[in-house]
Amino acid sequence: MKEAGIALDEPVNIFISGVTLRDGLDLMLLPFGLDYVAEHGVVHVTTKVVADQKLKIEIHTNLTSPQENPEELIELITTLVEPDSWAQLGGRGVIRPYKNGLIILQTQRTHHKISQFLTALKEAE
Repeated sequence: MKEAGIALDEPVNIFISGVTLRDGLDLMLLPFGLDYVAEHGVVHVTTKVVADQKLKIEIHTNLTSPQENPEELIELITTLVEPDSWAQLGGRGVIRPYKNGLIILQTQRTHHKISQFLTALKEAE
């Protein structure tokens, strides 16, 4: 974080209630250009640039029935959820059909947005 010009001993104070830990961390860190990554049960505060470099694989199952074409769902996700983060537009994210679901390589932040999107789709059915 020193390379980004952020002092490690700079105090950050925030008083909030009624929000999730995720939202609280966003409110506290994003104004400073910081982000976080959760790994092995530990939250690491880092720069947004570093967080965006850490990709992980998640498998989403039971999204499509065997007779459905998953390409429509892939198109929706890559068009509506962080479009610039996908490989076809120069990003690093990858999404592929896997059995009746999807296997996705993306940042933690984008994975969270994908999960929210998929939940909203299911609720709209």
